[in-house]
Amino acid sequence: MTDTVVENKICIIGNFEFPDGTAAGLRVLGNGRLFKKLGYDVIYIGLSRNCLPCKDNVPQFRYLENFKCYNFEYPTGIKDWLFFHKKLHSVKDILSSERISLVISYGSLSNSFFAIMLAYYCKKNHIAFVPDVVDWLAGGSGSRMFRIMKWVDTQIQKRVANKLGSGMIMISSCQKDYYRDGRPKLVLPPLSTYISDIDKQACINRNVTLVYAGYPFSVDSNVRDRSTFKDRLDVAIELLFLCRDLEFKFNVYGISITEYLLVIPSHRSIIEEMKDKVIFHGRCDRKEIRVATMDADYMFLYRDKNRMTDFGFPTKLVESLSYGTPVITTDTSDILKYISDGCNGYILDREDLEAGMIKLRGILSNKLPGLTMTKDEIIENHPFADDYFSGDASVFLQHVLDNPSK
Repeated sequence: MTDTVVENKICIIGNFEFPDGTAAGLRVLGNGRLFKKLGYDVIYIGLSRNCLPCKDNVPQFRYLENFKCYNFEYPTGIKDWLFFHKKLHSVKDILSSERISLVISYGSLSNSFFAIMLAYYCKKNHIAFVPDVVDWLAGGSGSRMFRIMKWVDTQIQKRVANKLGSGMIMISSCQKDYYRDGRPKLVLPPLSTYISDIDKQACINRNVTLVYAGYPFSVDSNVRDRSTFKDRLDVAIELLFLCRDLEFKFNVYGISITEYLLVIPSHRSIIEEMKDKVIFHGRCDRKEIRVATMDADYMFLYRDKNRMTDFGFPTKLVESLSYGTPVITTDTSDILKYISDGCNGYILDREDLEAGMIKLRGILSNKLPGLTMTKDEIIENHPFADDYFSGDASVFLQHVLDNPSK
């Protein structure tokens, strides 16, 4: 191993899992691919629900796309989330043995205090520390105690841990209004997730087919406020209900009909009336979801505009465009930078539901002018290819490596 590679070795650590294809896993994998293209050696330290118990708190490791990946057991209870000193000690050993020069922290392996302790360790040992700020989660579900603990942990993570780095990576430019300081910042949306082992299929749909894949809200009965939902699947279904006289199919992946009605019991009659149009598939294999996304006419994502949605950025939108599928969505975060209405998707009015419904009817009935980009053109010109961000990323990484203690 050359000295150059050692000096440029990056560790991406945090609350993500491989290779299940969650938004967190796809986010950090895309970043790692970009950094590797720029000449950096990248390793991962994450969590796994499938790994065997860690003996003496030493994580297992394997290789994914030639990246070395260390995996700790996924915490199973409050105690596992709160007590992290043994895990932190193991992480320090890995950083030392791997001779890491830059740590990029995606959330935390445990809680916000883990990230704080890790940041101080990096500073003491002249390792650059950079938080990857991806969202601002709402605490709208679970018991009262859980929601309080989650709110406190989120506040500490955002207001303390994220301000300890020598720079920051942000998933959207909206976060710059909150983190107003002189540190260098790199805005890096989720990058392309195209998987080459899936053959592009010709669309054989007779009617307009929509798809949604994800987990729009916590699946329990303790939801207090629907405005805390990350994705407003409930509003999307209400809009489609108003268009039920038209011919369409909406395939929902990730959540089952039982789980949906547990959270939104008032929609039981709506779902029953549209049982042939709105199909819940529940949890499915990632390849099945990718094929369904590729074969759909549109990916349908409805979000409210608030701090949570503006701080984040929908990975599912990136996936959809990566497979050539245009999107129907609302204006949140930096979406208007990448989605041009009538070109590679449609933007619905979220302030005026009636206007949004009228536009949706036009889309479903094929009465709006056709999109100016075909599926092939969307793939060839999708705006999340890592090449578009390599210049800014290269400058940012070199700066934080040159100034690790700031």
